[in-house]
Amino acid sequence: MKYAHVGQYLRKSFVIPSGVKVEELANTLGVSVSLLRKVLSGERCITIKLAKKLEEVIGIEARDLLIMQLDYQLNRLSGDDYVRFKRVRNS
Repeated sequence: MKYAHVGQYLRKSFVIPSGVKVEELANTLGVSVSLLRKVLSGERCITIKLAKKLEEVIGIEARDLLIMQLDYQLNRLSGDDYVRFKRVRNS
């Protein structure tokens, strides 16, 4: 299963359909336009603070946004990356 980056989801599901300008949304959220553009393009991860602000502004629960981000990141782990995070067994 392929997961979408939360920023790409927000761009396709909220920003584009609503016609809101990225600059306007960034101003409302109190974040830089550069940061918001990077999140919406999938270059940056959403933070807890930004998720809470988005919850207040667009009504999608911060928890859902963060879970979406986490699912995306976990899905991107390749086999080699996953091995680094496996539990080390005590001998």
